Amino acid sequence: VCGVCVCVVLRTFQIGKERVFLSVAERLKLPVFVEKQKHSILKAIDLHHHHITTDKSSTPIRVAPIFMLSVPKLLSLLKTEGVNYSRIVAIRPTGWTHSASDTKQYGPVKVIGVPYSEHSSFSELKQFVHFINARRVVPTVNNSNGESVAKMLMDLGVK
Repeated sequence: VCGVCVCVVLRTFQIGKERVFLSVAERLKLPVFVEKQKHSILKAIDLHHHHITTDKSSTPIRVAPIFMLSVPKLLSLLKTEGVNYSRIVAIRPTGWTHSASDTKQYGPVKVIGVPYSEHSSFSELKQFVHFINARRVVPTVNNSNGESVAKMLMDLGVK
């Protein structure tokens, strides 16, 4: 019986964020579970690693596609895995989170936004905007909410 057993879910794209879940696996000295489709993709890009498994029962760490990080899906996962786990910590690595305090708790589910990008960080984007002396920036992501767009532009130092 589990007291406080935690299932860790790491969000990835079809390809991308592999360094994140491999680093977590190495740090925790545990394998990460990937679905067979993801495993095939990893093999196709020559990413064979001893910390990757398709045996779900061998590890509490899951690699999940982007759509799996909704709270209802995570609660459903907890229900189906409930014998083994009492909590889920979902990690959402993204270049669009510009603070380490992007954490939300939904009962037994915690979702943590982690600033991470293999492209550029928010601070690098901000430096670039200032370097080119941009007069105007048009957000192409996270642009559905006027308030968040205004905050992002303010944080970038543009109007």
